[in-house]
Amino acid sequence: MNSYADLAGKVIGGHLGFVYAAEFNQAVEAGVFTREDVQTADQNYRKLLSDRIHGFVHTDISLLYDQQQNPQYAGLALSPLIIALNNIHMAMRKDNPLTARVFEALDELLAEGVIQEIVASYR
Repeated sequence: MNSYADLAGKVIGGHLGFVYAAEFNQAVEAGVFTREDVQTADQNYRKLLSDRIHGFVHTDISLLYDQQQNPQYAGLALSPLIIALNNIHMAMRKDNPLTARVFEALDELLAEGVIQEIVASYR
């Protein structure tokens, strides 16, 4: 699946409450493919493995992690079609005395390459 056209006539799993790229939503609205939302990734995995959907929207790092945790997912592959690129942030209360320390620790881990090593260990 390299393009939205490759999804024509297929059923693609989604996640309730997730926001998708405009092009993805337009393809769904135009009837190119059908999106079926569920509450958890595990539900999408089960639907995919039982041939009830053709694929589902998921992050690359989550799939790679899930494959390490569950050998049943080893046969799944990531499509080259990227639905969206998102920055993921952590929110903390400003008045929490730990907030500044946590952010400093994260900055240090990023600067030392620790976060990148962790991510790379799943690839």
